[in-house]
Amino acid sequence: MDQFFIVLTDFWQDHYSQIMSPDSLWVLALAIILNLIFCHEKLLNRAMKSPTAILERTIDSLENRYNNPDMTDESLRSDGISAAIFLFLLACFIGFLLNLLHAIIPYFWLLGALFIASSITVRMTIQHANHLINALDRSTMEARATLSLMSGRDSQDMEKTDVARAGIEYLARTLATGILAPLGYFLLAGYLGLFVYKVFYLASYMLDVRDQLSKNFGIAATKTHDLLVLPFSFLAFLIISLISLVSRRQTFMASLKIALQQTSRISQGFAVWPVGAFAGALGLKLGGPICFENFCIDKDWIGNGLKEADHLHLQSALATIKKATVLLFILFLICAVVGTTMPIDSFFANLLAFIQSF
Repeated sequence: MDQFFIVLTDFWQDHYSQIMSPDSLWVLALAIILNLIFCHEKLLNRAMKSPTAILERTIDSLENRYNNPDMTDESLRSDGISAAIFLFLLACFIGFLLNLLHAIIPYFWLLGALFIASSITVRMTIQHANHLINALDRSTMEARATLSLMSGRDSQDMEKTDVARAGIEYLARTLATGILAPLGYFLLAGYLGLFVYKVFYLASYMLDVRDQLSKNFGIAATKTHDLLVLPFSFLAFLIISLISLVSRRQTFMASLKIALQQTSRISQGFAVWPVGAFAGALGLKLGGPICFENFCIDKDWIGNGLKEADHLHLQSALATIKKATVLLFILFLICAVVGTTMPIDSFFANLLAFIQSF
């Protein structure tokens, strides 16, 4: 066992010293700032879209070529697995090249910060939530249309309270999929980790299993995406509960309890933990049946609070997302300062000594 930990720490020491030095934490902090300032501009998204566009065109080509409705379900699922493996290898290749460029080209981190900024959705999530809050204030019809554009849900028969609850669930999912997961996989494996996550994130939406035509072909990519998001879904729940402890202390235990109760329902979707955390923190009943165009999913209700959510609950959930972003930014800064003052060799030597002490 000791030899295993020695090999593992040696690998990560070499990995972080060459690719993910403490300077990369400064890059992540910068990426958050760039996202908040610039990512509403079309110029930045167009400038940094090229690597992602390769993945999008590849996914689209694979679906057009292999997702043949005349084939059997088993053949479509088999082709979907092959496509998922190919996308994984392609993302690894692109990510490895970018990791190499990051290691050998001075100031490549500036380009990296721009790409990471375009890969996270902090600014877009805040904008979408603000649009929905304003729409809820104006009319039910406008709120329905805004929600449909945001999440693709069929909102035709929704009341205002249903739209508000759906908006909170959207924020819960996005915290995991659009903020924590891309940042986390960059920390774990640099651009390689970010691209592997990004390709399955794109595939899960482009190969929409809610569409009967794509259901069998896209199931492998969608399930892989859900597995990749799962640890960050749990982290999102912890962050939401932690923020509730600071800002709404009386709701902390409810947030913790209801989120943990959803562990048995994880098969209903990766977002049950953060949705449960919001349900407890806001005193709401979330979840329930979800409808998209010509397709409904009969999911369980989450929480035992009120069903009557409003724009104030949505504002509170949005404030939690903003606080989570600030928390991540501060955490990256602190860790970057510590990493700068403590050489990486000393850090891993101390870590190995701590592990071996057990």
